[in-house]
Amino acid sequence: MEIDCPSGPEQADLVQELQLAHSEPTFEKEKFFIVDSSWYYNWNTFVEASKRTGSGRLKKRKENVPQIDAKSLPASLPGPINNRDLLDTEKGNGDMLKEFLVNGFDYEIVSEHEWVALKQWYGGGPEICRYAIRNDKGALEIEVYPYTLLVSIASVKHGSWDYTYERELHMSKSDTISALLSTLNRLFTEVYKEESRGEMINESRMFFAKFGDDFKPVALNTDGEGKLGETGWKESSTHIPRILLDIKGANGKWVTEVEKLPATKKGVVASLPYQSYEPGYYSESTKKNGKDGLKSLAPYFSRNAVSTIPTADFGNKKPSKQKGVCGFVNLGNTCYMNASLQSLSHIKSFTDIFLDDVYKSEFENQSAEMTDSVASILELMYDGKNSIITPGSFKSKLGKLNATFKGYRQHDAEEFVSFILHKLSDEMRRPHLDERMSPAMNSDSNSLTDIEKLENQSRSALLKYRQKNNSLILDVFEGQYVSRLQCSHCDTASNTFEPFVVLSLAIPETNSMSLTINLENCLDEFLKTETLKETERWYCSQCNGLMQASKRISLLKDSLPHVLIVQLKRFSSLGVKINTPVKFPIDLLDLQPFVANASERDHLNYRLCAVTEHTGVCGGGHYTAYARCIDGVWRYFNDAEVTRPSHLSESIYTDAYLLFYERVKVREPHNSVI
Repeated sequence: MEIDCPSGPEQADLVQELQLAHSEPTFEKEKFFIVDSSWYYNWNTFVEASKRTGSGRLKKRKENVPQIDAKSLPASLPGPINNRDLLDTEKGNGDMLKEFLVNGFDYEIVSEHEWVALKQWYGGGPEICRYAIRNDKGALEIEVYPYTLLVSIASVKHGSWDYTYERELHMSKSDTISALLSTLNRLFTEVYKEESRGEMINESRMFFAKFGDDFKPVALNTDGEGKLGETGWKESSTHIPRILLDIKGANGKWVTEVEKLPATKKGVVASLPYQSYEPGYYSESTKKNGKDGLKSLAPYFSRNAVSTIPTADFGNKKPSKQKGVCGFVNLGNTCYMNASLQSLSHIKSFTDIFLDDVYKSEFENQSAEMTDSVASILELMYDGKNSIITPGSFKSKLGKLNATFKGYRQHDAEEFVSFILHKLSDEMRRPHLDERMSPAMNSDSNSLTDIEKLENQSRSALLKYRQKNNSLILDVFEGQYVSRLQCSHCDTASNTFEPFVVLSLAIPETNSMSLTINLENCLDEFLKTETLKETERWYCSQCNGLMQASKRISLLKDSLPHVLIVQLKRFSSLGVKINTPVKFPIDLLDLQPFVANASERDHLNYRLCAVTEHTGVCGGGHYTAYARCIDGVWRYFNDAEVTRPSHLSESIYTDAYLLFYERVKVREPHNSVI
């Protein structure tokens, strides 16, 4: 059968139209396809070159072989689609991918419509189909790596936990546990029939085998609609979840109850009672946790780590449906960097500095490596040509400029954000203070109130500080608060003015981890008067000695930053993660009640731009981000994956670590679009 292939430019136009219409999943079980990035890049090079010269029309092909006039083409055809290098052929797993492949680096995800077109024009394969599922945030995402499970049946002949009949099974994270049980019943029907001399499977149950320092089978409850993706099971190249199917025979006994389980390398396991040995896994004992008894305890296991670290910043040349909506490839424990960059890149007053080339006129120092790196990343994000970016050059520059971030260990997102902003400020430092920064002082100090005197002191301190530290970045992100120490004996006081880029707020202690705290509670805690400890006595010049004192922090309206970054201090000095939910305003944060010199007429309003989340434990875990994009729509950024949630999950209040607020002039809230 002969097929008329369009020209290179026609192909590009058609595919771009398909991408704009079908780039994101719109319903569960929607089909998408995996294409080798090398082939896709060659195809993209061909059509781009063809567009420049107007050539590249394909003649009719037959049997998947393109027939062309090679002399007429500015670039060679990519040939038939070749996805073989993506597949795990050593295990013979059909369409299962090799581990640790990266979207945008090793493969591209295309819609069913785009795949049909490419397949029709070029042939080849093999076909690698994937489906859209809902993640734990309620957002649609494409499941590239389904669960890999090792499944077996409790053997009447060979002992309860025996691997004679073990096989590998692949199931979607959106499949229910009851669906897994049905699948195992079908898989092992003939095996059990043979072992039991003709019996059929009428009643069955499953166990999950957890391997570690000891061997702990865990009973799985198949009642309800709990999904595999909610179990908390983890998998890696050295650990694949094992599932055992247990059958109740015609004698009314379970196979695992007939005899004790055999010895294993990890010890001896007795016959299994129907309960959970590992709190939090899906079982009868965990139904109180909600979600049909599911509570994930598994640490984050990233399939987004690349084995060969790129040294350049580049995009996947697949147009983004919305400018600025791009994922970042995880280069190996770089989720802290990816989530933070996503948050910063959706703050308009920050991106305007780079996208409008304002920064180019701000250099005092010749060296501007960080500034150039950030500008390069933002250009890739907002040119509309890429949906995924590999920030190789940025990561390399980051390690060069700060040895703390060298290598590929996990780091703290707040430390990264603080370093980036201070480094950018240093590179953009102005040589002289802008005259517009000179503060207006209240005259006649004898007639001033205490708060007016404090305002004067604050302005003077800010002027003195800005004479040496003045930049576009500080104009946007820097604020200042007043720390006042007062002698408890004679009331003598001293004020210290502290500049900040990130406002770190402690989370008040509660009697219950489930009790929700408001951001306002955190601000109250930060601003309340506290009595210093005996070991923190303050030297009072009036009393001429170390005296007991009180401390109070105040915010002043003229010293508030344009962009307020709030850190919720979730990591204690004891290495414990604080998971207390903290509720915060999304559309309108009014700081007026928290500012010492504000009146009811002052509109000190902020709107949330982004949230950097942390899940997991201290020293590990995973960072992601929510951000309000330029189209007003909230999106969820998980390294290279970008999804549009149907709603902001309640877990955002438990996982939120950094909040990014931008000052707005109007008092009315700006409604979110989800």
